[in-house]
Amino acid sequence: MRLIDQVIKAAAHTKVTVSMCGEMVGDPRYTPLLLAMGLREFSAPPASLLAVKQVIRQSHVGKLQKQLEKILYRDRPEQITKRLSQLQASAPPH
Repeated sequence: MRLIDQVIKAAAHTKVTVSMCGEMVGDPRYTPLLLAMGLREFSAPPASLLAVKQVIRQSHVGKLQKQLEKILYRDRPEQITKRLSQLQASAPPH
């Protein structure tokens, strides 16, 4: 996750567009995290497209970005999973 974050930030710094595809992008549990990292181009599988799009619409990127460092520097996977669940819960619809 830290590597993804670094790539997105480096691309933004050099004004290069980054898009991502794959299972992580198609899983709405990770959408808030990817948004917080600065990802803006998602290539989700058709089966998950609506769910990912709904999470994007309901997310407050500024609030998500404030939580990013806490997520990226957790030592254990269960802590990361817990923080991701908290991120989803804190993203009420607009």
